Amino acid sequence: MSGIRSDALIYPAQNSIVATIDHDMHRKRRNTINAFFSSASIRRLEPIMQESMSRLLERLREAGKKGEVLRMHYVLKACTSDIITKYAFGDSFHFLDQEDYATPYMEATDVFHLFNHAMCHFPIVGTLLAKAPTWAIKTFIPSLSDMWDKRGVSPGKREHVR
Repeated sequence: MSGIRSDALIYPAQNSIVATIDHDMHRKRRNTINAFFSSASIRRLEPIMQESMSRLLERLREAGKKGEVLRMHYVLKACTSDIITKYAFGDSFHFLDQEDYATPYMEATDVFHLFNHAMCHFPIVGTLLAKAPTWAIKTFIPSLSDMWDKRGVSPGKREHVR
């Protein structure tokens, strides 16, 4: 196991805020994102939320007129994703504007979340996924393809930022 730090084997996201054990380090990491959750920031988020909610309601009205059955899990994930990415990056992937609400991408995120359970018990799974080439993901875990295609992509520019 040379080359792999022992703390990386304990938890694959050891550098995340959630996984930080040390209180002082957790506070430092939390302080870097506090501005996103201040009262002023949340007020600035309101127009973004209203825009996405208006688009959502418009799409729901259209679906109602056509008698469409919607998979609300994906519809609401599309709306939430648009809000979060617009707030965090200044633009979004506009999932609400896609006819299928980006269902393949949303399904890919669901599959990825299933892997989280395995990664908690077998952290090497996370390491292998992170290092896997795109062709391997598309061949062996095709349900992750849509999500993998957006890794390192900026919503506003639609180009890789890695």
